[in-house]
This record gives sequence, C-alpha cells and structure tokens, in this order.
Amino acid sequence: MTGLTLLFVLVVIVLLLLLLSIAARINRQQELLEKLDRKIEKLINQSKETPPPPLTANTSQQMPVTAPKPVVVKEAVEPALSEKPIEEKPPVEPITTPYPEEEYISSPKVISEPVRPKARKKTGERDLEKYIGENIANKIGIGVLVLGIAFFIKYAIDKNWINELGRVLIAVASGLLLIGIAHRIRKKYRSFSSVLVGGGLSVLYFSVAFGFHEYQLIGQQTAFVLMLAITSLAVALSLKYDRAELAILATLGGFASPFLVSTGNNNYHALFIYLAILCTGMTILSWFKRWPAVNIIALAGTLLIYGGWLVSGSINDGYSPFPYKHAFLYGTLYYFLFLGMHLLNNLRLRRQFAALDFVLVLGTNFLYFVAGLHVLQNWQHDQWSGVFTGLLGVLNLLLALAFYRKPAVDRNFVLLLIGLAVSFISLIAPVQFEGRQITLFWAAESVILLWIYLRSGIGQLRIAHVLLAGGAFLSLLWVWIDVYAFGDGTIPVLINTAVLTGLPVSISFAISHRLHRTAGRSVNTSYRASFFSSLFLAASLVAGYMTGILEILYQFSVHFSNSSLEAVYCLLFTLAYMLFTLWIYRKRLFVTQLWLLFAAAGSFLYLLAIGIQADVTVYLLKEGPLYLYLGHWAGTALLLYMPAYIIQHIRSGQSGFAAYQTPFFTWIAAIVILVILSAELYQAMLWLGYRDRADWIWWQNLYYKAGLSILWSVCSFALIWLGLKYRYRPLRIISLGVFAITLGKLFLYDIRNVPPGGKIAAFILLGVLLLTVSFMYQRLKAMLIDQTDHPNDGTAK
Repeated sequence: MTGLTLLFVLVVIVLLLLLLSIAARINRQQELLEKLDRKIEKLINQSKETPPPPLTANTSQQMPVTAPKPVVVKEAVEPALSEKPIEEKPPVEPITTPYPEEEYISSPKVISEPVRPKARKKTGERDLEKYIGENIANKIGIGVLVLGIAFFIKYAIDKNWINELGRVLIAVASGLLLIGIAHRIRKKYRSFSSVLVGGGLSVLYFSVAFGFHEYQLIGQQTAFVLMLAITSLAVALSLKYDRAELAILATLGGFASPFLVSTGNNNYHALFIYLAILCTGMTILSWFKRWPAVNIIALAGTLLIYGGWLVSGSINDGYSPFPYKHAFLYGTLYYFLFLGMHLLNNLRLRRQFAALDFVLVLGTNFLYFVAGLHVLQNWQHDQWSGVFTGLLGVLNLLLALAFYRKPAVDRNFVLLLIGLAVSFISLIAPVQFEGRQITLFWAAESVILLWIYLRSGIGQLRIAHVLLAGGAFLSLLWVWIDVYAFGDGTIPVLINTAVLTGLPVSISFAISHRLHRTAGRSVNTSYRASFFSSLFLAASLVAGYMTGILEILYQFSVHFSNSSLEAVYCLLFTLAYMLFTLWIYRKRLFVTQLWLLFAAAGSFLYLLAIGIQADVTVYLLKEGPLYLYLGHWAGTALLLYMPAYIIQHIRSGQSGFAAYQTPFFTWIAAIVILVILSAELYQAMLWLGYRDRADWIWWQNLYYKAGLSILWSVCSFALIWLGLKYRYRPLRIISLGVFAITLGKLFLYDIRNVPPGGKIAAFILLGVLLLTVSFMYQRLKAMLIDQTDHPNDGTAK
C-alpha cells in the first residue's frame, strides 16, 4: 500500500468525520424546527376546537355584589278578600338576575394562605441505627457463631476428644440446629431466621465437603447426592419463607458443589448430569417465583463450568480427543432449560417482560449460538453451521407463533422472538460461507433491540442497542485486520468474509439511522434521536466506504505488480461513494455545503494522483490489460460532473445554491474543469502516441506547445457559447480570460521549437475561434445590451 493511497483513505475519513459534525448540528436544528412547527399546529387546532368562554367573567363586574331579596305578596293571607281560605302555595323563587350562578357572583373567592409543609423529622440516624441493628448485626453475628463452632471443633480435634466421624456429625448437627432454631422463630423474626438458615446451610455444605475431601468418609457420588439434597432443602426453605436470599444461597451452593467434591478426574458425564438436575430445579423454582438474581447466577455458573470445559477441551484437542458430540448435546439441553427458566414465571402470571428478561433471553440465544458454532467448527462439521443457524431461527419463529395466538402474552416478547427468528434466518448464508457470526449477530440484534425499544419504551433496551452496535463496529474492525492483514492465501474478489461482513453491518447501521430518524419526528421523543440518527448514518457510510476501499487495496496489491493502479480505482470508488452520499443527503439543508466540500476534496485527490497517472498508462501499455484504464476515465467523468453541477445550480439559483451566486465559485469550478481536461489531454496523447521513451519526448513537446493551446481555445469557445446561450455573464468573462491566456501562451511560448504541423493547427484553430466569437458577439449585440444580468452574482432575471 503506497503512501499516496494511505493519504486517500485519511482524507476521506477526515471528510466523513467533518460530515458527521455538520450533519449532526444541522439535522438537529432541522428536527427541532419540525417539532416546533408540529407543536404550534397542534395548539392552533386545539384553540379552534375549544368553545368560547362564558360571559360570566364580564357580567360579574356589572352585577351587584348582593342579589336583591325576593318580594313576598301579603294579600294572599288577608281573610277579608275571600270567603274561602286561600291555599298556601309554595313560595316562588324570584328571578333576580338573568345570569346564572349568582352564588358565585355574590360570594367572591377567598384565596387561602398556602399551607406550609411540615418539617420532616430527621430519621436518618434512626434508620441507620435500625439498619445496623436488624441487618448488619445479625449477619456479623451468624458469621461469628459459625467461626466459633469451627474453632470449638478444631480445639476438640486438637485435644483428640473427637474422631473424624464425630467431627463431621457435630458439624452436621450444628447446621441442622441453626436451621431448626430459624424455623422456630420464623414468624416473629423473619429476617433473623433467614440469616440463621443461611448459616446452617453453609455449615452443611462444608461438612459434606470435609467428610469427602479431608477424611474420605463418603464417596464422590454420595457427596454429590448429599450436596444436591442440601440444595433441594435450601430451595424448599426459600419457597416456604418466600425469601430470595435463601434461593440465591442455594444456587451458589449448588454451583460450588462440583468444586467442593471434585477429585480432578475428567468425569464430565457426572458433572453435566448434576448441572442439568440443578438447572432443572432452578427452572421449577422459576415457575413459582420470579427471582432474576437466581437466573443470572445459574446462567453465570453454567457458563463458567460448561464454557470453561469447552474452551479448555478445544485447546487441548490435539493431545486428547474431545467429545464434541456430547458437548453439543449438553449445550442444547442447557439452552432449553434456561429458556424455560427465563419465561415460565412471566407466562404463568401473564406479566409484562422487563428489560432484564429481554437481555437474558437474548444472552441465552447468543451464548448457545456461539457455543454451537464453536463445537461444529472444531468437530469438523462446519458444513452444518447454516442448518444449525436456520433451526435456531425456526425454533424462535415457532415460539413466536405459539405465543402470538395467546392475547395474554406480552406483545413485546413476541416481537423479540420474531426479531430473533429473522436475525438467525438472515445469518444462514454468511454463517454457512465463513464464520464471522458474532459481528453479524451483534449488528442484527442491535437493530432488533432498537425496534422493540421504539414500541415498548424500555430505556435499557436503547442502551443495549447502542452497546451492541458499538461492539459490532469494533468486531468488524477485527474482521478486516484478520482477513486483510493476517489472512492466509488469496481470498476471492468480493465474495469473501470481509465484504460479506462489512456490508450487512453497514446496512444494519443504515436501518438504525432510519429508525432513529423516524422516532425523532415524534414530539414525545425523550432522547436525542437526531444525534443518534446522524451517528448511525455516519457509521453506516464509514463502514461501507472502508469495506470497499480495503477490498480494492487488497485485490489490486495481490493481482497486479504496479502499486499505482490501486490508487486509480481507489479514486474512482471514492468519487462514486461521494456522489452516493450526496444522493442520500439530497433533501438535507446542508447538501449545498456538502457538494462544495466533496467537489473540493475530489479535486484535491485528483491533483495528488496526477503524478502517477502517466506511470499507470505506461504500465498498462506495456504489460497490463488495457481495459483496466476504463476506471480512470470513469473517475474523471464523475469528477467533472461535480463542478459542472455546481455551475449549473449557481446559475439557476436552485437547490440552496442561491447564497453562492457570486463569480468566485463559478471561476473556481471552471478552473477545476479546465485543469482536469488539460491533465486528461496529456493522458490521451500518451495513450495514443507512446511507443518508446524517445518517441514520447516528441509527443510531450507537442502537448505543451500545441495541445494545450488547442484545448484551451475549444474550452474558451464552449464557455462563451454557454454564457451567451444562458445569458450568464461570469462564463463569458471566464471565456475571454482563457482566450487571453491562450494568446499570451501562443506568442510567448508556443512559437518556439514547435513542430510545423502543431504550429499551423494551433494558429488556424485559434484564429477561427476568435473570429467566431467576435461574430457571435456582433450577432447577439442587442441581447447583450438589453440583458438584465446582475454584475455581481450573475443571475439572469
């Protein structure tokens, strides 16, 4: 890899980082404006739907403070007016005002004095005292008691008061006594009784261990059975007392038992059968109680024992055959046990799955996936890796379908299973081809976690999504290093591990960008969606670019002896990727700045590569296939498109280029085009006229003396023709400037030592073009006088 190529890569990476900074800022402002616009529109709609306020507020000022009293008619009770007594009618409520709620009017509101909050009692000291007295003291006390019993037994042993069997029996009796006392006081002293049970179980565990290891009073199988019985007792007591700490102690003791009764023999069948029985017990326990700490400890303990045995056995496989078949069967058994352990309680009680449940299910699938592929590859059965991956996907899909038909099951959990199924099925082809499964799995799972987070709102899933995406990117870096730097032999073009890993990772980042961008349009989004959207878009572009550029560098360095040829195709890929990036950002506010930035960067890279273009041409003319030079012409066409696009949009003032309608940018773009065409003329003449070194000196002199003059004359004519056609003054001024430079070069430099043919052609062509330009100005004189070109920005109105 040449220094120039490294410079290419560094420049592009700097540009992409700059793009990330620009995109993050502008995109964040754009989304904030969109959110503000939606909020304003929502408020306007709400104001239209709200009915006008009642008039009581205005009339209350005109009404008297006290309503007039009703007037009662007295004539109805005088006997002289009628012989018959008049029946009394219920009094009629007088209408004192046409407005309702006179009570509200007559009685002004009294604003009560705000109630001052009562000062809280300082209970920090009491709480600390209570915590120390009820929790710390009993734990220290049980530890001291166990140590005291141990010291007493040791003293008795030193005095030869007790033989080996007596020592063990005393220890067992002490443990049972602690458990009995705890059971007796369990109702009054709940926490204290749990601590006593824990101490008693610890004494029982160590009693069996001492009886087996130190005194050989019992065999290994008997010790295993006793350990299992103690663990079962601990589980039963945890259910009886409803204490999670007892279940945790039972789990720790159960997984410590193999180490306490180990003899060093490689009896893996007994070990893994014991682990299966223990995990079955934990699964049964999970049916009754949801204690995530027990699941985590069980998973970690199984991973430590089974994973350590699997890794160490694979490393030592060359010295002794390793039972991969049994390893795969035991791993499958543990996988189903842990799936049940994580799911049963939530399914039985119809609870929603928490973030920890999702992590445990994902972790179990991931660990089994990695362990299965490891076993198949070391077992020389890696041709079944794709089938294994597909079966995992089918299993998760069947679980999703089964739970989907039950409305009581959490929908987020069904989505998780569907996502796992899609991930495993999509990994079949890459896994079957070559094993870079961890990177692909992390990339797929990060997208799944983001998808579930946007539907469930569980914040921990978003954090896990970002962590997995970062892990996938770091893992992708290692894949590139492993394949391109430390790979053995020649890898196929494009169809190889590096490309088939890099492209899916880039696509996964692009999907994450899309999901974050969609979430950012929601007013209720509580996280910085625009930042994550820009971050994942930049990560996707970087991953895609590095995948392509590294593949080009590797393949050209392997298949061709000329190291300069790889720079040609690196430039082509870089320019194509720049245009692809511009197409992605075509609707963003900063796309105009991006066009200018990429055009400048592409021109800079082209100028850096000018010095090696002639070497590439000579190499291809002598040795290499000539069609490879098509990459150079394609790259040049892409590069010429950028300044031409900028000039056209500056002239028309479209697509955000109105702020750049100054002659300066048009001059720069035109000069870039002229320099590129001049360099390409050199390549064309070299391509057509090179035979040997001496012959080329003659062609090179013809290029400098006549070729450039003819090219500049044609370009000047083209510029003035475009300036007249589109009534764009800066192009006409540039054309006249190029004509002036060409004339000066013709008379000051070209006239000397130029072949007669070139001299005649240059003079005749330049003269004809100048006359044609003069005629065009005369013919279009009226248009030029009456035109409304702006002298500064060059716009035509």
